[in-house]
Amino acid sequence: MIIGTRVIFVALPTALLPITASAATIGKGKTVPAAHHARATGNATAAGKAPGPTRGLAGAGPGAASRDEANLIPAVGLSVPGGAIPEASGPEAPVHHVVAHRYARPEDRWALTEETIVNTPRGGTPVPVARGIPWLNWVNLDIRQNVRLAKSITLHGGFGFNLFSDQAPSMTPYRDFRFDTREAYVTVGAGDHFFVDIGRFNLKAGVASGFNPTDFFRTATVLNVDTNDVTALRERRLGTFMAHAELFTPTIDVAAAIAPRLTRSHDEHYLAVDENFDLGLERTNPDWREELRLTFPGVTRFAPAAYVYHDRHAVKFGASSAVLLSSKATGYAEWAGWNRGTIVSDALTNALAAGLLPSFTPDPDIGGGGERFRQQLAIGITYALLPKVSLSLEYDYSEAGLTKGKMQLLTSAGQAGGLGAATYWVVRQYGVDQQDPLGRHTGFVRFAWSDAFVRNLSLSAIAQINLGDGSGAYQASVTYSFHGGWAVNLQGNLTAGSTRGEYGSVPQSGAVLTRIVKYF
Repeated sequence: MIIGTRVIFVALPTALLPITASAATIGKGKTVPAAHHARATGNATAAGKAPGPTRGLAGAGPGAASRDEANLIPAVGLSVPGGAIPEASGPEAPVHHVVAHRYARPEDRWALTEETIVNTPRGGTPVPVARGIPWLNWVNLDIRQNVRLAKSITLHGGFGFNLFSDQAPSMTPYRDFRFDTREAYVTVGAGDHFFVDIGRFNLKAGVASGFNPTDFFRTATVLNVDTNDVTALRERRLGTFMAHAELFTPTIDVAAAIAPRLTRSHDEHYLAVDENFDLGLERTNPDWREELRLTFPGVTRFAPAAYVYHDRHAVKFGASSAVLLSSKATGYAEWAGWNRGTIVSDALTNALAAGLLPSFTPDPDIGGGGERFRQQLAIGITYALLPKVSLSLEYDYSEAGLTKGKMQLLTSAGQAGGLGAATYWVVRQYGVDQQDPLGRHTGFVRFAWSDAFVRNLSLSAIAQINLGDGSGAYQASVTYSFHGGWAVNLQGNLTAGSTRGEYGSVPQSGAVLTRIVKYF
C-alpha cells in the first residue's frame, strides 16, 4: 500500500477506478549543482521548482531562455538521480529555484524498470474493501524521444510499455499490458521569446513540495501510484491534448493554454484507462478548458505568478511565489480558490452522475453545504542543512477537506458497510483522481541526503500528517546508482493512526518496494 499526499494504493471495490503501482524511475546518480539550470519553467522536481508550467529537462535546445538567475538559488549541491531525470521517488533533494521562467528541451531517455511491491495488511480491515493485493510486479519500458525537424521545430514524445502480474481482477481493466502515450507534441519557436506547443502536453505548475493548488491540469491524470512523492507522480502523468503558447518579455511572461473536449463523457474522475492502448481522453479532455498564466521576471528574488483557469465547473484563480530567505533557505507559497462543494459533496455528485452509486445513496451528514468560494493553500520552507542535505517543511490547507469530526463521520459510515463503505471509497477515490487533500489541515516534511556516506548513495524520507486526527503516512527510500546506467532502490511505506482517521482507516499498514532500473 502506498499512501501519497493525495493518492492511495489500495485494493478498491470493483466498481471504482483501479489504482495500480508503477515504477518511479531511478537515475544514474549525476551530481548537479543547485545553480545548474536543470529544469524548465515551473516544474517541481528533485532539482527544484519554479513557478509556471514545465517545459522539460536540462540541455537547453533552441529557444532556451536567456535569463540566468542562478544567483537566487541556495548554494547547495544536489545529487540528482539521472541528472535531469525527475521521476526518482527516492533520492530527491528539493531546492526551489527562484526563476522567472526557463524554456529547455527535454533530454532523450530510454529506461527499463522492474518493480515489486509487497503489501502488509492491517490487523482487521477498518472499512470493508474488495480483495486486496499481497504483492505486485511491474515491468516498464519508458521512452522519451525528441526529434529536431528544423531550427525552431521539435517533436517530443513520451511513451510507456507496461507489463503487470499478480494483480487482483478488480485492479486490471487493461489485463497484463498497457501502453501509455503520456506526451506527443510539436514545439514551434519564434526566436527566443515566443513558443507554441500543439499536441498531448503535460502542463504543470506550482512551487510547493507536498501539494500544488495551482496545478489545475492535475486532475484525473495519474494512472499509477507507487510513491508518496507528488513531485515524482506529476512527471509521469498523462498529458492533455492542447494548444499552449508562451511569450517572454523583460517585464512579464504570458502563457496561455486551451484544451478541447475530445470525448462524449464528462465523468472523467471515475473512468479508467480500460483498454491496452486507450488514450484516456475521458481523463484528460472531458471538456473545454482554458488557462492564462502571468509571471513577472523583473521582480527579482520573489518570482510571483498568477493564474486564471476555466472549465465547465468553475473559474479558478491562483497565485504562487518563491523567495530566497537566505543563502540556505527558500520560502514558498501557493494559493488557489474557486466556487465548489466539499470533497464529499463533490465526490457524491460525480459518483451519482457516473452511475457508481444508486440515486438513493444518503449523504452521511458530512457534505458541509452547497457550493461556495473555497480556498487551498500550501506554504513552506526548504533549508539546506549541509551542501547535500535538505529539509522541507510545509503546511497544506484545503477548505473543502474534512475536519477531524467530519473524517470520523466518514470512516464510521464506511465501517458500517453497505452503501456507507461504498461512499467511503468513492470519496477517497475522488481525492485520488483530483489529487486533493482529504483532510483540511496537513503537515508535510521531506528530508533528502545525496551522496550519503558514499558517492551515489541517496537517502530520503517523506512524512504526511493529518493535523486534525494525527494519523500519518511515512516513506523512506535508499537508492544506489552504479556505473553503466544501473540503479537499485529500496522503499518502505508505513501508515499509522486511529482507525477512524485518514491514514489509519486504510486496509494495509505498510509496503516494501524494490526497483531495478537500467538506462540506455
